[in-house]
Amino acid sequence: MGGAGGGSGGGGGGGGGPCRLQVQGLHVNISEDDLKAVFEPFGETDFIAIEKDGAGKSMGSGYVQYRQTQHAVLAVSQLNGRGLHSSTVQLNLSRF
Repeated sequence: MGGAGGGSGGGGGGGGGPCRLQVQGLHVNISEDDLKAVFEPFGETDFIAIEKDGAGKSMGSGYVQYRQTQHAVLAVSQLNGRGLHSSTVQLNLSRF
């Protein structure tokens, strides 16, 4: 799962406002429901989406948007570089 704007893994900060995570390295068979089960324990999300090609197949990346930045930072600290369905995921913060 750095700081504001560009989003290279880790970093971040404080409290308020929404924060989006870019999730890379997803297994092609992982579903949005699978991501929800993994990411929602860290805080309330606005949306979770997996990028798909024209045929509807996963492109191995997606987005999780938390309502609060601190929840996104917590998820990154616990999940970045960890295994998820036999793939290692990389998380990048993107505050807006």
